[in-house]
Amino acid sequence: MKIMGIINLSDDSFSETGKFINIDDALVYTKEHLQKYCEIVDIGAESTKTKFKARSDEEQLLKLIPLIESIKRQVPDVQISADTRSHLVAAKCIDAGCQIINTVTSGDNVDSMLDVIESSESDIIFTHMPEEHTEGKNMITDNIIDYLKNFFNTIRNKMIERGINEERLIIDPGISFGKTGSDNLTIIRNIETFVGEFKRVCLGVSHKKFSSKIFDNLKDKDQIYVDLSIHSFAVYKGVEILRVHDVDITHDLVKVVRATVNS
Repeated sequence: MKIMGIINLSDDSFSETGKFINIDDALVYTKEHLQKYCEIVDIGAESTKTKFKARSDEEQLLKLIPLIESIKRQVPDVQISADTRSHLVAAKCIDAGCQIINTVTSGDNVDSMLDVIESSESDIIFTHMPEEHTEGKNMITDNIIDYLKNFFNTIRNKMIERGINEERLIIDPGISFGKTGSDNLTIIRNIETFVGEFKRVCLGVSHKKFSSKIFDNLKDKDQIYVDLSIHSFAVYKGVEILRVHDVDITHDLVKVVRATVNS
């Protein structure tokens, strides 16, 4: 199990934790905090909150590349993930030293991302985000588990057809991305199904209010308890990567779960 610490270089991120406008501050945060608790640093320059504003390739690269290059020089033991929907940005980030590309998709950018991955050795996280998310709406499906399994199987089959090692694929079901609270809970409850089907699973629930059944009357300061509960369950069920804001306490949690399961 790996912890992926989040660095947001966008000024409209939904979460203050891990949010940086100044690249120097982001580097200090990585050196003094993230490297103690994380195996992976996930850097993005475009928010994907509901009704997010798209950012140009140029704007993303101006922020991403200097930080990626600085981390490679000064914190070489940390893996770097570039969080972007753009295949052009992804290619430049790989050239700068990223080992992972983390992209959200409704399926529209899969082929272009696979073009990039095919000529590199980087792993790729495909996170499901339906088109409804950009409109502030939720997708409607009779069976969210079957829908997502079919979605990710299509991507895996494309990789196999291209001769790309399917073990480089990491799937993220996309909690809170255009999904109802009921569907979000169903995904979490059945996360072991995705682990069994695809082996490598990333889960991002950190700081997300994904179901009114859970968050009704829950104060913002108590959000961390929900995050830790879900993360405990995910570690126990074999999720490979937890994408989180609160890296230090999550690191401690993972140690406890491992010790408990292995005792």
